[in-house]
Amino acid sequence: MQSIPKVFRHFFFGTFIICNAIIASVSVWNYSISKAIQQELRIDTYLTFVGVSGLLFISLIIALELLRKDSITGRIWFECSWVGVYWMLELAAASALSAVAPRVMCGRKAVNAISESCSSTRTLLAFSWICTIILMSYFLFLVVTTATHQLQERDPSIWQREVREFPWPTTQSTLKRTLPTTFFGQLWNASTSDYGASTEASGTCGAL
Repeated sequence: MQSIPKVFRHFFFGTFIICNAIIASVSVWNYSISKAIQQELRIDTYLTFVGVSGLLFISLIIALELLRKDSITGRIWFECSWVGVYWMLELAAASALSAVAPRVMCGRKAVNAISESCSSTRTLLAFSWICTIILMSYFLFLVVTTATHQLQERDPSIWQREVREFPWPTTQSTLKRTLPTTFFGQLWNASTSDYGASTEASGTCGAL
């Protein structure tokens, strides 16, 4: 089980790097096109900042963790914090871009002037939303799993542990622990007990 979060984290880091590299480069391209058609978009500058800062930040995290195994960048609370911040940054960028850019860059005037104007905007939109969704998924995965463990084990120090050392529960043990406390779990227990009682009664009648 320890390899699952490690692989998930490596996949997240790789996807974050790829998305931000594309966002940074395409936003510069989109900005140059918008200036050429005299429809300058400030959101492109913001996207360039988010993409470049994301690449620098993730590079710093990787470098620190390679140099020190117990680096603060590997702690659960730190990872939740920076992932949540970049989720908000990417969400704001993707929302603003969706509201402004297609109307300006995909209009007839812009496409007639530069045919690639709409293609660059659609590429930027796609990777902005992909990065936003990935950040949201990883953030919710970390927060919900850690908070659940804290409530079940009454262990507030879990936030200080490293992501790689988190005691990830198996699916079977998690279901056994959480199912009896849920509404559906109570229904399941009631139905199984009723079924057992009816089976025992029918067996007694058959014996008579």
